[in-house]
Amino acid sequence: MNRPVSVLALTAIVVSGAFAQKTTNFTYTITITDEKVTTTRHAEGSGVGSLGALGLVNIHVELAQGLAPNVNPPSALEDFKGTISFVFNRLDSFDVAVTVPNGNGNPPPINGTITGGKGAYQGATGSVTFTITGMNATQPRTGTFFGGYQIAATGSVTAGGKTTTLSLSASQVISPGSRDDSLDTNIAAFTMSPLGSGTVTLAGSGGNDNTRQSAVTTFKFNDTDSIIGFVSFIGDEPVLNTTWGVIVGGTGAYAGATGSFTIANVANAPDSVTITGSGAITTGATGLPVITEVTTAFGKAEIAPNSWTVIKGNNLVPASTPATGVVWSDAPEFASGKMPTTLQNISVTVSGVPAYVYFFCSAATDPSCPVDQINVLTPLDTIGDPVPAAIVVTNGSVSSAAFVVTEVSFAEPSFLLFSTKGHVVGVHLDGSLLGPTSLYPGLSTPAKVGETVLLFGIGFGTPKGGATQGSATQAGAVQAGVQCSIGNKVVQGIPANIISPGLAQFNLTIPAGTPSGDNLIFCAVGPFPPGGSGHTPAGNLITVQ
Repeated sequence: MNRPVSVLALTAIVVSGAFAQKTTNFTYTITITDEKVTTTRHAEGSGVGSLGALGLVNIHVELAQGLAPNVNPPSALEDFKGTISFVFNRLDSFDVAVTVPNGNGNPPPINGTITGGKGAYQGATGSVTFTITGMNATQPRTGTFFGGYQIAATGSVTAGGKTTTLSLSASQVISPGSRDDSLDTNIAAFTMSPLGSGTVTLAGSGGNDNTRQSAVTTFKFNDTDSIIGFVSFIGDEPVLNTTWGVIVGGTGAYAGATGSFTIANVANAPDSVTITGSGAITTGATGLPVITEVTTAFGKAEIAPNSWTVIKGNNLVPASTPATGVVWSDAPEFASGKMPTTLQNISVTVSGVPAYVYFFCSAATDPSCPVDQINVLTPLDTIGDPVPAAIVVTNGSVSSAAFVVTEVSFAEPSFLLFSTKGHVVGVHLDGSLLGPTSLYPGLSTPAKVGETVLLFGIGFGTPKGGATQGSATQAGAVQAGVQCSIGNKVVQGIPANIISPGLAQFNLTIPAGTPSGDNLIFCAVGPFPPGGSGHTPAGNLITVQ
């Protein structure tokens, strides 16, 4: 039966042999005869509880379950596997590896193994037994927007030569929702002229006719040498004879390879799809920008549209960058109400769409910048399911190989932070800084019970009513409801607004009964389309007196 071209069938690059900084033109033919669809369900949640002598902790649950298509009954699905983490602040935490049996109702007690941690719990060992109520059942509502379940635990942790018994009474975990990531995978044959033939693995995901589709491909020539391509476009099929694919590196002789390619024709047969096209690849280039890490600012190694994103690596910016870095403050685009896509010859694209460059610093001139760093606001985009995204940095006349990161459709929320320990950025209503008195002596003071304070976050989507691509102005309510946990208190229906591009403000009233001192805080946003964490990272702090 004829079938529409799969996103997986939409890239082909052709390389063979080794070259010294040489550009080679190629043509290709790739034939897809089989497609396998796999789906992974991600279940995340966050809560606060007491670990006895260890005090209050953020409980962060991050699990994944493999799903086979059209499987019935549900008991045939895989178990959930992942970690339950105990997070004291952004510096100190430890992780427990767990397997949660699939099924409805309440699973039996689950034995987990501590697999290490950070800060005071670096190298931690031990074991924890969890009792989970309601995770696989219909989730009880904790408020207007969010479901949840309860976790209790007993066990012990050894860190720094000291063993401590821990006991967690039943504690509520807020779960804004789960997300399913579908991955289409093909292993296909390709030929090229004049360079030979090989086998390619294509893996990608996407939405429908109106959303972005992306695929990552790995072309294997032998056990050492392979090359990777990336393609991304909006719609069911790409526009023919346009540059829509990039080469994102490889292994062996093709490490750091760059290039681009087009698709000339898509031919559907009863049991196959054949793709033809051409392109060019450059190998052996030196001194190019190299991206090593992409994250949401103060958040996860995922990104979302209209979200502040941090890019790190080598040779990303000029070595002559001022020690104070470069900020977009004087960009001429602001005079016409736009944000700059280029800042002193530095630019970034996300799946081929220009991002908005806010700041960059160089490791060569700034001791507080251990590697080159660029901060950008990701462009607006139309994304259904989470998809691979290709980040490319251009420094002057040279561009990096693309760095592939997951981009989610709606929200990847995070707080701006004053400190590495995790104190959130906030102010009192009079504009003075929020935080412990030791944070900024003479300037910062804690919040008081019953006081309304202003907190600031990123990755909360676009305002209701939408936004205009590139506009320096964004304003309006956050599209979904916001609920926060402060210490062991939950505050629902928090007023939240986008006040400038990618920046959200929360008007949070400190609830009665909040204890004095540093309190763990996290906020969740939902309901929302599939994709993203739904809540801020664990370990953030707000100080109350």
